[in-house]
Amino acid sequence: MENKYCKASVTGFSLTMMSVLIGHFFIFNDVMIHVLGREVFDAVYNPLLISLFLLPVAGFVLAIIGLKKCIREKLKGKGLSITAIVISVVVLTVTILCFGLILLIALGEGSYHK
Repeated sequence: MENKYCKASVTGFSLTMMSVLIGHFFIFNDVMIHVLGREVFDAVYNPLLISLFLLPVAGFVLAIIGLKKCIREKLKGKGLSITAIVISVVVLTVTILCFGLILLIALGEGSYHK
């Protein structure tokens, strides 16, 4: 009997990679406004912003579950789980730092009066 891939590992890795792609959507938002048009971009902006936080968390949880299952049941996908855990931690850290920096800049701008 051949070893099968753990579904939780594959799903966790997929969700983590989707969060990376969504992060690129925000990095290149000027290009996306030009390609999609302002109305379409505004319509998809808020759901993507919410999923930018939710997808790495879901990927992280599923990757941990998948890693435990791979070890316990000797399934394939251990590398996918480890990769998903590392990437989701990096994505969440960068996302939180970027939004924290944006918040600090926004609060700082309001405190200066000329």
